[in-house]
Amino acid sequence: TVSYWYHALLDRGFTVQASYDFEKLGMKRIVLLVELDDAFKEHARDLFVAMNSLCYVVSYERIIPEGIYLLTASVPAEFVDDYVSFAEALREKVLFKSLELFECGSFRHVPMRADSYNFETDVWDFDWSSPLPNASDVLMAAAPPKGRFDMLDLLILQEHRIDANRSLVDIQEHLKKRSMDVNYKTLDWHYREHVLGLIKSY
Repeated sequence: TVSYWYHALLDRGFTVQASYDFEKLGMKRIVLLVELDDAFKEHARDLFVAMNSLCYVVSYERIIPEGIYLLTASVPAEFVDDYVSFAEALREKVLFKSLELFECGSFRHVPMRADSYNFETDVWDFDWSSPLPNASDVLMAAAPPKGRFDMLDLLILQEHRIDANRSLVDIQEHLKKRSMDVNYKTLDWHYREHVLGLIKSY
């Protein structure tokens, strides 16, 4: 039954995503609340895609109706002060009309609450009159120590991030296309010993 529903959901367009432990990767989350200057508004998507490649931005969303953007960046801890200065420089160069910046001590993904999905009617069925858990119940222990990883572990994570349902054989093939011929046993060892410890949940 579990296997049936799992594959049925994949067939309906659901994607398996892994939530990585950015603290163990030595990264800090920075959230930027920005309003783009009028000259750049029509290029917002291209701008944020470029910031993904060049400036540590991992996600963005537009807040309606205000039209401002919420950017999330994962920045190496040792470069946080430099990144704050960089964001301020973008504001001074008139890319951003306004900028608010928040450093996050910890970061987590809220669970999907699959118990609130009605599979018979294919709709979310959440009782909004029920109270949500107290925020203090989910906040937050000290950040974990930085994990052990190397370049191969990061390459596995990069491939894994595209689709967390991929097999190691598939990841091995993709690495070969990038001129990295990695022995399967080596790949498997790195996945079990390092990569799994860098994944919080799915």
